[in-house]
Amino acid sequence: LGAFVSMTLFLLALFSVAPIFCSCLCALLYILYYFLANEGTTIHHAQEFENRFWTVFFVLLTMAGIYVKDSPFSVYFESRHSGWGFFVMFIVGYGVHTWDRMVHRKHLTSQVGGLRRGASAAQSLLHLNAHIANSVVASHAGAKAHLTLEEQLERISTCMDNIDQLLVPSTINNFINQQFIMRNEREIISMFEDAQPKTLNWLISHVKLALVFYKIKDHRNFRGQHRTELIELLAVDRVSALTIYSRVLLLRALQLMKLPANARAEHWVRNIILSTHQDDLSKLKTMTDTKGDYFCMNKLIYSDIRSDTVRQDILSHFRKEAAVQQAHMDMGTRKARLRMEQGWRKILSDVDDTLTSSGGSYPAGIDKRYTKKVVYPGVIGLYRELDLGIHGPEEFPSDEVGNLVFLSARPHLYKDFSEKHNFSKFEKLRERQGSRLHTIPSLLAGDLTSGREFMMTNDFEPLARKKFQNFKQFVSIYPEYRHVFICDNGQGDVRAGELMYDQYPRHLDCLFVHLVQDIQKSYGFDPERWRRKGLLKRTCFFKCYPDAALFAATLKPPLIRISGLRRVCQDAVADFEMIVPSQWSSLSQKRDRRSELNQSLGRCNKLLESKGEETVALIESPRQWEDGERVRTTYGIGVIKGFDPIADLYDVEIDWRPLDEQIRDFEKQEATKKDTEKRGILSLNSNQATLQTVVEEDEANYLSPNTSFSKHSSKQSLTGNDRDTSSTLPRTSSGNELSFGASVFDRGNDVGSPEPTLDETTASDETSHANTKGGEGGSPVPPSITTKEVGVKRKRSFVQGIVVAKVQGKNITKFTPPTLPKLQSDEKEKTRSKTFSFWATDSVKSAVDNVEASKSKQLLLSPGEKVTTPYGVGVVVEHRKQTNIIVVDMTGPWTARAYLNESIVKREGAGLIGTLLRSFTGVAATSPKRGDSSPSKAERNFPYAVGA
Repeated sequence: LGAFVSMTLFLLALFSVAPIFCSCLCALLYILYYFLANEGTTIHHAQEFENRFWTVFFVLLTMAGIYVKDSPFSVYFESRHSGWGFFVMFIVGYGVHTWDRMVHRKHLTSQVGGLRRGASAAQSLLHLNAHIANSVVASHAGAKAHLTLEEQLERISTCMDNIDQLLVPSTINNFINQQFIMRNEREIISMFEDAQPKTLNWLISHVKLALVFYKIKDHRNFRGQHRTELIELLAVDRVSALTIYSRVLLLRALQLMKLPANARAEHWVRNIILSTHQDDLSKLKTMTDTKGDYFCMNKLIYSDIRSDTVRQDILSHFRKEAAVQQAHMDMGTRKARLRMEQGWRKILSDVDDTLTSSGGSYPAGIDKRYTKKVVYPGVIGLYRELDLGIHGPEEFPSDEVGNLVFLSARPHLYKDFSEKHNFSKFEKLRERQGSRLHTIPSLLAGDLTSGREFMMTNDFEPLARKKFQNFKQFVSIYPEYRHVFICDNGQGDVRAGELMYDQYPRHLDCLFVHLVQDIQKSYGFDPERWRRKGLLKRTCFFKCYPDAALFAATLKPPLIRISGLRRVCQDAVADFEMIVPSQWSSLSQKRDRRSELNQSLGRCNKLLESKGEETVALIESPRQWEDGERVRTTYGIGVIKGFDPIADLYDVEIDWRPLDEQIRDFEKQEATKKDTEKRGILSLNSNQATLQTVVEEDEANYLSPNTSFSKHSSKQSLTGNDRDTSSTLPRTSSGNELSFGASVFDRGNDVGSPEPTLDETTASDETSHANTKGGEGGSPVPPSITTKEVGVKRKRSFVQGIVVAKVQGKNITKFTPPTLPKLQSDEKEKTRSKTFSFWATDSVKSAVDNVEASKSKQLLLSPGEKVTTPYGVGVVVEHRKQTNIIVVDMTGPWTARAYLNESIVKREGAGLIGTLLRSFTGVAATSPKRGDSSPSKAERNFPYAVGA
């Protein structure tokens, strides 16, 4: 959008200075747009036509810049001879023509990625040469047959160099040296015609076949139809001698040549496909899709082939061969047993927010849990295991092609302009360290129409329909396969998955939905409708890919092995550790993602352990605070005593003594430290009134990273000569557990603590502190701490005001000295602080802000007014100001009557714009009339409705 606005402003500025030149420029730009946006027109039927278009276009652009009067370049050429203008036009035209030929030649000679040569095409040169020599002796062939494979390939390359002149266009070269060109073309045809089957396959796999088809022309005379003769020889006469690999290369060469360039090209494609059957046909289609470019089978059938008759013949052949394969499976033949070793499943997946995170970049996606371009941990392993299935080898064979296909909403642009970006990403994922893609995937892109409708209206339906259309075409090409669809719920993928299931329920095995937002916000998702269809039981909603693998392993019938589940978990750990520090926006983001992934791995480990498999080690958190280091936590100042790297929990000895007492101890320590520094004496046994824990039992098996107290006993020693509290420590006969609003951990039976000595005092961190007083003033424990009886009675003693808690790392910060809150005593300053709250101290400012916030929230909501809540949207029934309760009828994903606190209810369209719209439109909610019937649901009065 920014580039478009900048271009428009530039053209308007240019139009005010040079209107004639600007008009010519706009006309040329429109011609260029029409050329790029309409790839189905006649000018795209042959590469020669495109080359001529680019040449003429840049000649016209140069002419406008030179000869238009108000052009900024015309002044330079008017001062010189007019012949310079024609010379510049000739140089520009010839340069563009040569440049386009060089680019196309490089494209034709590019290597085919992802394909593996068959056994017959990959034989050693010595073996094939020996085979040729034996055949020559047996058949008494001529001198041409005595050539080795290298010599035959060299002769074909020499003939191609004579035909393809780098600086002379082919049209001019054919006109000047027609007889010489035709002799070389005939020589190439004879090499393919006389080659034996193994030699023929070796030549096809090593020669630049697409360049050969492009440079050998059909000349005007009847005996000069060399291109037609060569392709007819390979695609019709000798097609039975070609291997599957050679047929794939032949189809690719025809696609690069452009099928409309020859009237018989579509029939050649039809003959190649119809001469391939059953499993060989499936392999032909799959290998065509795994070349690493956009010349896939879908493009060949639905874009390159223009004849509906030819297309229907090919699709009918696909269905017929799929029925034969299914018959073999039903009868349990030998072919069926061989087919069982493969998964026969196509894995279709979205790209943005499914393979890699979009980082919330519009319009790619909305997921901000990871930064942009980060590969989700475990997704690559899940692709591989779904492709392997539950039969066959444990590891993916290196000589097999995969069945991974990506459905992208990004629109297809001219040629492969947009697809190149994705294929380069896939190639990097195949070459990276650690877990990598097991195959080169295919790609089915969107179109400009659906992308434009989404950008203009923010409607996900066109995107969903386009993905469903791509899936529909894909199923028609692969009717013998079953499919799984992996997507996210950020845009229209969930709706596309429902459309797939509605029309092809037997072909869709499972739907995996990556949750990047609340499930209620998923476009097209209705739980009741999905349950009636039977789609809900085939759908897995997950946040981490180990959970998706767990669902696939426990599905009936399962999609992956238990050992495959373990490999996915291992890959998830490796992928997480591969994320470099620069790809994390903050330490808290990394900590949250680690905790989220560890919980997923923990669920998978439960199944692995029950099946007798080795569990996967969880991801450890790096330690930030060392033992003995003083820190500040959410619950007070404390000292680090231990660390659990799995749960990221620190054992912290928290000081809950009165604040004035903590300040006096800190000032005393600082004074002692300064006095020691002045004297130059470093004393290890300085007089400090700090309680230190010297022995702490290890904790393990934490299921949650929330803060909670340990059930194990801990040992504490009291140092200092000015305090002796051993005689005042309270004792209790029952063990209790303290937790800061966290879930209770079950860590087995407690072990009795030893009796304290004179130098060692045992303190239990799970005994109730509800009535414990600290210091002379008696500072009670905060009321948010709850107690729970554990039923174990034993003698315990406490250090007054000191507790040991387990605190999560995100709740710990650097130590700051304790200070008393400062309140302003001057009445004038108090008045000013109320008026200008940003001049006040933090404590006063927060109090004022809370009062203002509470006042702003005390807005009266009228019955019938639409509101938004954390549980969905609804309509106000009653606003009870005395109890701060709002009665709302929910109209979101479910129908219910809710009694909510007014602090969590917001008016729909709140804010300045929403207020102005309401005031101008006059759509104000009115109170129900006295005669209106009350709702049928019975109301429950306060306080029984609080929090309902």
